[in-house]
Amino acid sequence: MVLGYACLGAALGLLLPVLFACPLSLIIAYIWIVFPSAMEPMWLRHLNGYEDGCCTPTTMLSLRGVSASLVFACGAVGVLSLILCGVVHRQRTRIGRTATVSSIAVAMCTVAVAGTLAAPFGNYPVQIRADSLVCAVRENLRVCVWPENADQIASVSVRAHELATELRSADYEVPRTVSESLLDEDAWLVNAERFSSLTESEQRLILASGLTAIDRTVDGCSLDEGADSRYRAAAGWLEAKLQVGAQLAPKLGSSGALSDNEYMNELQRMPVREQAQWVSRMLREAQSRCAVGG
Repeated sequence: MVLGYACLGAALGLLLPVLFACPLSLIIAYIWIVFPSAMEPMWLRHLNGYEDGCCTPTTMLSLRGVSASLVFACGAVGVLSLILCGVVHRQRTRIGRTATVSSIAVAMCTVAVAGTLAAPFGNYPVQIRADSLVCAVRENLRVCVWPENADQIASVSVRAHELATELRSADYEVPRTVSESLLDEDAWLVNAERFSSLTESEQRLILASGLTAIDRTVDGCSLDEGADSRYRAAAGWLEAKLQVGAQLAPKLGSSGALSDNEYMNELQRMPVREQAQWVSRMLREAQSRCAVGG
């Protein structure tokens, strides 16, 4: 893109007085770097090569997203070079006209190709991280973490087994795998970064939040009002069983206290075993709406 900006400045310098060309080139460059990040459509922000946020531990930069900005940068250099050629040879009608037509054609092709590459992405040009995991098994509970968090696996295993035991005593069956990867669709999600340095209550909160984590996408998902109320009731039940505080259930759709949630009130009237089954069913339903690729 630096070469493209140089071509832009050179073309403006030949077309306009220096007094106007210099600030105008700076203004155009600034607008192109900053404004797309706050504009629709989403794919537009992935063409200028400037990313103000990437990546979470569960995602990684997409080669397709990088290719979109690379294609646009090369196309921009080509277009601006043709414009510069047309400006230099503007006295020669044929050369100037050919350069103008060619620049328009290259611009259209560049936007079409780069836009197609960037189209699938939302806020950031990322994909779900697919690196191999480091795993260990503790009493039928398999714990898998990213290689950089391998030294945290023992701490995660101990605390996860503790919570699993508590929930099984309430007839709630937890997943057999605890994982940091979104690709483990049926796993109990966890963020193991610096896990051993956290307090016991913080560790319990992270693991409890992982049990209710339903979003397996890169850009987030949402639930309709009914599904959101059922999800919040289910998450509230787990929060109460694990005593992790009122921070567990994110408000994906509707708002309001759990005491006003009709599903929570209905849940509390069920036998304990039926409560656990209902909670498990509602969480699976919410997760199916926010699955990878969903």
